[in-house]
Amino acid sequence: MFVRRLQCTDFRNYASLDWAIPAGYVVVIGANGQGKTNLAEMIQFLATGKSHRTTVDRRMIRFDHDALRVTADFRRADLGECSLTTHLSRDGQRRLELNGVVRPAQSDVLGYLNCALFSALDVDLIAGDPAHRRRHLNEELAKAYPRYYDDLAAYRRALAQRNRLLRDAQGERCLPPHALGFTHQFARAGGRVLERRLRYVAELKPMVEEVYGRVAGTDGVLTLRYATTAPGLGEGGESESTEALLRALAEVEAEELRRGMTLVGPHRDDLSFSLQGKDLRRYGSRGQQKTAAIALRLAEAPRSARTDEAPVLVLDDIMSELDRSRRERLVAELDPFDQVIIIGTTESDFVPGLLDRASRYMVDAGRLTAG
Repeated sequence: MFVRRLQCTDFRNYASLDWAIPAGYVVVIGANGQGKTNLAEMIQFLATGKSHRTTVDRRMIRFDHDALRVTADFRRADLGECSLTTHLSRDGQRRLELNGVVRPAQSDVLGYLNCALFSALDVDLIAGDPAHRRRHLNEELAKAYPRYYDDLAAYRRALAQRNRLLRDAQGERCLPPHALGFTHQFARAGGRVLERRLRYVAELKPMVEEVYGRVAGTDGVLTLRYATTAPGLGEGGESESTEALLRALAEVEAEELRRGMTLVGPHRDDLSFSLQGKDLRRYGSRGQQKTAAIALRLAEAPRSARTDEAPVLVLDDIMSELDRSRRERLVAELDPFDQVIIIGTTESDFVPGLLDRASRYMVDAGRLTAG
């Protein structure tokens, strides 16, 4: 899969753009604030309907303009030539077009253009708080399994109901009898979410650990695990996860009544990364954390599409904070992708071997030129 052409009007600092993008390695260089990261944001926005930089969509619209438009023409082995367009107005209205046909919902176009984006912000997947990792896990699971968001929504509704009961009963010695049904409903919904998360992380784990080992060299052994608040989870599927949640809830009921909130469940779980047995979030260097985040993204990349093709890989500020040997080993991991767009500030951000075989572009004040 690769993007052949990217066009936009009034996106961030781009009044207009018409970029014919070659396959293979593409290097984009520009000083800070010139618009190079906006290119990554355009592709990500088209592919997922979301920006990786803001939750306020209208901030992507160029200042003092009413709407933006972004189009990608791309090629997939299974579908051939495709086109995807998103119009976004300042009042939040969207118009989506897939191959010239208007589609009513973002879910109708998800997975057609598959983009795997790594940005400097992704270091927070390792160094940030657990809520950030849970949000990321939910987003990746929703790409791979469209029904996951339905299960997650049901879980969140059950959690809100149970938390209301706990607040009403706060300070009591036990929950009222009618709360048992809500607890079972919560556990069943949580069991579905847990089962999907556990299966996904089990599949991801060896790939993340192997990629880290190849890129980091002799840095140590990375371990990824799903850190749950429901001990005793195994591989028995949804019913076992439900039973594990019920057992854990029974053990903490007194503390939940004291605090008036649910203390066990997927909303409290985390992804744990450790290096040689030490928590990478607390004890890892910035370079180690960044390498782990890259390993996670590269392992996830093939799993988030409606096709077995490798996605378009977009790497924004990937090389900084990595030493030269890690940069060289990382480049070797990129060869399976049909198109790799790598964004940096100067040529010194890239190993010479990569620059020699890449198509180069320069960005200056929202203008893109071949370099």
